[in-house]
Amino acid sequence: MKIAIYGAGGPVAAAAIRWLEADHELLLTDVKPFDTRHPFRECDVTDPLAVAAVAAGMDCLINCTVMRPHDVLAFDVNTRGAYNVVRAAVDHRVPRLIHTGPAQIFSPHGGYQLDRQISEAMPPHVGMGLYAISKYLGHDLVEAFCRQHRDLTTVIFYYCGFHSEDGQEPRWMANFVVHEDDAGQAFKLGVEVPRERLPSNCETFQISAELPLGYVDLSKAKNLLGYQPRHNFESAWRRQP
Repeated sequence: MKIAIYGAGGPVAAAAIRWLEADHELLLTDVKPFDTRHPFRECDVTDPLAVAAVAAGMDCLINCTVMRPHDVLAFDVNTRGAYNVVRAAVDHRVPRLIHTGPAQIFSPHGGYQLDRQISEAMPPHVGMGLYAISKYLGHDLVEAFCRQHRDLTTVIFYYCGFHSEDGQEPRWMANFVVHEDDAGQAFKLGVEVPRERLPSNCETFQISAELPLGYVDLSKAKNLLGYQPRHNFESAWRRQP
């Protein structure tokens, strides 16, 4: 499968690349060049012509682009960028799209912090921060395109609290945390899952470690994608006798 990855220079995309490169042909893009053995093309996700040029001839697009602190660029990358990618997928008849975003289930003011077994069916609580709101709007744009274009299969991943070191306590131990390797596993599963296994052409999945508090319900990702987290940070929460 020919796969283009937007925002390929970040750690989440790096994890996806490690899981995908053995079985798929990758085209990596980012706003700045970086060292890679795969074909690379400079691409600013806010430029619709550049995004469309990358999408031509692809079997799958993966959007890992993100911008957090800048008040203008956050909207340009997280919202307009999402529009540009899904628009390119539709225009070039790319059959599959993987879209990524932060966990939309809790915020500093409200949310589901005191609940357990939070599922993808629960209404998002994105708070008032520009980053979360701009990513949420991007998610909404992707879903709007999917409702009109049923031949586009889209998998959306919710993540939070990325961690890369085993044996160290993650920053978000009590809520929602995922090891980068498991994030990469999810990309491979999302790319390769047969369309007929999905209830609709646009499905959202929470990707997290399996923690003892049971904050996040992983049953949908497990049952439909076959996701099995391999890094659950036992050394950070299990008491040794």
